[in-house]
Amino acid sequence: MAAWAAEAMRGVGLGDKRLERRLLKLMGDLAARYAVSLPQACGDWAATKAAYRFFDNEAVDAALVRSGLAGATAARIEGLPVVLGMSDTTSLDYSGHPATAGLGVLENRWRHGVLLHSVLAVSPDGVPLGVLWQQWWAREGEAGGQRATRKQRPTADKESQKWLTAEREAVAALAPETVVVTVGDRESDVFDLFAQPRRAGAHVLVRGSWDRRVEGPEQHLWAAAEAAPEAGRQEILVPGKDRLPERQAEVSVRFTTVALCPPRGRPKGGAAVAMGVVLVREEAPPPGAKPLEWLLLTTLAVGNAEEAWRCVEWYRLRWLVERYHYVLKSGCAVEKLQLRTVDRLERALACYSAVAWGVLWLTYNGRREPDAPASAVLAREEWQALMCYAARSAQPPAHAPTLGVAMREIAKLGGFLARKGDGEPGLAVIWRGLTRLHDITTAYVIFRAERGDDDVGNG
Repeated sequence: MAAWAAEAMRGVGLGDKRLERRLLKLMGDLAARYAVSLPQACGDWAATKAAYRFFDNEAVDAALVRSGLAGATAARIEGLPVVLGMSDTTSLDYSGHPATAGLGVLENRWRHGVLLHSVLAVSPDGVPLGVLWQQWWAREGEAGGQRATRKQRPTADKESQKWLTAEREAVAALAPETVVVTVGDRESDVFDLFAQPRRAGAHVLVRGSWDRRVEGPEQHLWAAAEAAPEAGRQEILVPGKDRLPERQAEVSVRFTTVALCPPRGRPKGGAAVAMGVVLVREEAPPPGAKPLEWLLLTTLAVGNAEEAWRCVEWYRLRWLVERYHYVLKSGCAVEKLQLRTVDRLERALACYSAVAWGVLWLTYNGRREPDAPASAVLAREEWQALMCYAARSAQPPAHAPTLGVAMREIAKLGGFLARKGDGEPGLAVIWRGLTRLHDITTAYVIFRAERGDDDVGNG
């Protein structure tokens, strides 16, 4: 697993070869063991002390690490005609570590931590390709203290500026010929995001939150969307949430184009912004289920039903960035780090960001390409150890299993039962299984070497 961790860090330049070697060693340790403490991941006191020194070293610029990760992601994307940039914010709560200096308030004045905004690159068929951009900050002052004046302040002075900056930086990281669609949830319904200049081939796709004024007889956004004729119905998969299982929902779609008026309070003469609108609605939800309803705003062309359904499918993939933050917080356990200062935390988070993407990529790439050889993502000793353990045999198979088989065996190591109705293994069993696979592989290599089997690790 250290191989893809090193690949993710290949573009990082810290200006010091020793620091860069230490970073690669640290990434290998973190990528090998998930959901464990930093000392457990490092394996011994010497490596743990080196990790703490690395995070404490002022010569390690976390911005350079993030920039290197974005560069590696851009290289991975090169040649793809379309990329989705899933943009989202999460809070990292360190209220349980009051000794940590430099934290800010979160949802209320009793919770303290930092905020992290990520743009995750995703292919149109749902494979996470890497992190394009990240920003993190500690909120100053009391939570909600500026809510009363938010409509009077310019966007540049508010946290909502993150949506504009995230789109600009993510688009700038990619080649000009790549079509980039930045996708955001209801929090990203910001007029200045729609109105900001963007290069050809750059677009936004946002779930609407406000019933904005529009030009025309309907006067408001929702009325304009509902006035459009129904353009068809399809079934889409609704991800599980809040202990509710995922389900198939039959939804209708309507689409139109509107001119959004500038918000009240802006200088007179502000120009309206033309936006495509797609209204997705579940007409007959099952008993007890909240009906699905999305009103999507986009700069993409929405001139027919096919283009409208494409927007629906692309927005449906937005939850992958939420899964990315889930792996970062629950799998990598970054909220349990006790590093005492936000500067150390920032350096650690930059490293763990690559690790979290790796788990996500392995999981969803395994689902999308189950027939690919596992040797494309696992070292020879890893897939040999995995299959020997699964078969309870000392003799490894002659050829690598498929990626689908390997991922299910990894999931079984993490507690996946693989019963007929269990579906695809989830992220939690994958990261637990990867941790066990590291230990199994270590033992496998030692025992094979003692027996004189010299083919381990040579392919």
